[in-house]
Amino acid sequence: MPTSSETGGQLLAAVLDTALDAVVVMRSDGTIAAWNQIAQRMFGWSAAEAMGQDLGDLIIPERLRAAHKAGLDRFLRAGEVGILGRQIETVALKKDGSEMPVELAVMLTGRFQEILFLGFIRDISARKADEQKIAELQADLIHMSRVSAMGAMASTVAHELNQPLAAISNYLAACEMALKSETPDIAKLAELVGSARQNTTRAGQIVRRLRNMTVKSKSVRERFDVGEAIEEAANIALIGPEGRDVRRAVRCEPGLFVQVDRVQLQQVLINLVRNAVEAMQGSERKQLSIAAYRTNEEVRIDVRDTGSGLSAEMREALITPSGIPKQEKMGIGLSVSRMIIEAQHGRLWAEDPAEGGACLSIAIPAAKD
Repeated sequence: MPTSSETGGQLLAAVLDTALDAVVVMRSDGTIAAWNQIAQRMFGWSAAEAMGQDLGDLIIPERLRAAHKAGLDRFLRAGEVGILGRQIETVALKKDGSEMPVELAVMLTGRFQEILFLGFIRDISARKADEQKIAELQADLIHMSRVSAMGAMASTVAHELNQPLAAISNYLAACEMALKSETPDIAKLAELVGSARQNTTRAGQIVRRLRNMTVKSKSVRERFDVGEAIEEAANIALIGPEGRDVRRAVRCEPGLFVQVDRVQLQQVLINLVRNAVEAMQGSERKQLSIAAYRTNEEVRIDVRDTGSGLSAEMREALITPSGIPKQEKMGIGLSVSRMIIEAQHGRLWAEDPAEGGACLSIAIPAAKD
């Protein structure tokens, strides 16, 4: 008649043989008690090589071993469960020294006359590679949307740049004439040169803002003041004759900080403001209101206009799961905007104010102090 120990061993063997994932069983001293065939293929170590070895030394990267041993000690000493019963993503070490991303679930059992930790491990390298490809495609889409938006503004930007450049030319021509005088007025010359320099700075600022919006770079989350970002975005969005007759009101609570990709947030704000300006082209009253304020753990930004309201395509862009609406310019911009905000763990939605027009709202996590 089999002993309870033999029965326990048979049960454990059955679990190992039928599991679809790598199964590694660890004793309370950290050594490996069982190692199934999938674990052999996944990590490269045979069962004979793995059995009795310290699990941390065998499959846990060196930088994570101290945390592994500390977690085991806390459980044995104080019963702190740590990762037990949860599914987590981490990295594991293979025999050839390479690392792979894995999904790990650890269960505890005392059915085999000793405390054993059952680790179910799944290689998620393919999934992570797919996620990386999707992230790269999204980054390309976001960048192309930004470049497209700036391209659509090209004639407007050229007109805007022409003003300070023409002013510089006029001031320098005046300087040239003044210098031909037998007794040039030095004070007047200094004034003309100063005015030319101011317009040079203005032209440089326009170019710098546009370059920041069009250059392709890796997404970087940084801590910054929302009010400053809104002001810069509004200045870009309102460039040109369409924005000159729009009354702008910006109200931002002081000390509003977020930690997201600044350029991408400004891309969304520019899109919302330009949509608002376009929606107000046929309106007698053109009022743009931007408000930013704190709500619990979020920073909220409202962009209101007195235009014709949201079209069906724009509403679809905000709610369609795929994020790809019918071919309407503003709708596509809103789809990309929603993608950007959701990637920053935020939300983008629309409301219909009672007084008419439209209100597009963004909520993103506030930066931790």
